[in-house]
Amino acid sequence: MKAISPGAPAELAPFFSQMRELLLAAEAPADPGLAYYRELIWRNYDKILGDVYASSRAAIRSAEANPKASPEAGPVLWPRCVRAYATQCPRAAHDPNEFARAFPDWIAKQGALVGETLAARLAELADLHWTLHSCGIAPPLAAHPAEDLEQRIFIRQYSFDVVGWRKALEKGTKTGADLAALAPQAPVFLVLFRHLETHRVEILRASLADLQVISASAGVEAPPETRLSETLLAPARERLHALGILRSVDTSTSAFDA
Repeated sequence: MKAISPGAPAELAPFFSQMRELLLAAEAPADPGLAYYRELIWRNYDKILGDVYASSRAAIRSAEANPKASPEAGPVLWPRCVRAYATQCPRAAHDPNEFARAFPDWIAKQGALVGETLAARLAELADLHWTLHSCGIAPPLAAHPAEDLEQRIFIRQYSFDVVGWRKALEKGTKTGADLAALAPQAPVFLVLFRHLETHRVEILRASLADLQVISASAGVEAPPETRLSETLLAPARERLHALGILRSVDTSTSAFDA
């Protein structure tokens, strides 16, 4: 077997550049072998996005495409989204899942493809999925509690019940059309986190007291005029310790699994 020289990656750059053009071309190559390889790559792109963003995929598959953009039905729209995303946001890391990182921001701008309202809500669903994924791959426990925020603990505000809709879309009890037609909802505040002991990824529907305690643990205190009294903060602090969010001894309370 011929050894690969250290300079091989640079030498192969022109080859990979040509392969990228081939893979992204509108027409499949005439050569059966190349066509097979091209199809395999596209199926992998589809699987990566679909696995990371299961409810977003379900919503798009079950939605009608924007009539102004295309008369195609949902089952055709998802592959079109995968192809457009892969073309505009090429993979730039060795981890296949990193290919999916930019999808929440990308789908938010696809009003012409899926409709403005649905695009905005799909972006929120996608953000939920990616944040849960980020919790799961968070690095080992940080040296200081302040470093937990945006690594092991994430605070998010959504404009609708993304957790409930995620489950309903994946089960097929709701569709993308239902999501697009959803009336304005009250904001939802969530804490997404990896449990200190079990390492499970979990979700907490957060109160204002929860948010202030978590922020304070990261060194960000609420302004005096909006800071809640210690009478309200103390029970929240105990609950967050019990849930495995803050670093402390457990009690008996539990959040729901992601």
